[in-house]
Parts: sequence; C-alpha cells; structure tokens
Amino acid sequence: MQEPDAGREGAPETTMEDNDPNGLLAAPPRVVNVGLELFATELVERGAKVVHVRFHPPAGGNEHLASLLDKLRRSSRPDELT
Repeated sequence: MQEPDAGREGAPETTMEDNDPNGLLAAPPRVVNVGLELFATELVERGAKVVHVRFHPPAGGNEHLASLLDKLRRSSRPDELT
C-alpha cells in the first residue's frame, strides 16, 4: 500500500482515455481507502492498487467532545468558551 503524497510532482495527468467508461471497467481497480486499513489490505491481496489514508474522527467520534474541540479551535481566549 502507498501512503498519500500531497503535492507530488510528476503525478500523472488525467486524459480523455481515463474518462472512457469502457476503459474504466476493463482496467484493474485503483482505490483510495479512507479509514479501516483492513479494507485496503483485502483489496491489495486481490491485486488492486490502493492508497490508504489513515483517518480517525475527531474526539473518537464523541459528538459532545468534538463540539468542545470545535469551540476551542474557534476561540482565541478560554473565557470565550461559555
């Protein structure tokens, strides 16, 4: 698996052939997997080219904690949190 390489120079450009629906279905899959690495591993084992992006929801998915983190990000002073 490859990790994403943001801003990579020399990345292939999209061409008209890439947008051909028949070519898309005939080619092996190219996948960007976000989150569960198990999905990426399974696809690689089946021959797919995969880029895996590690992602975890803010505050472990806890909405209350995520809202508090959001308030902290928007606040310039701790006394503005209330």
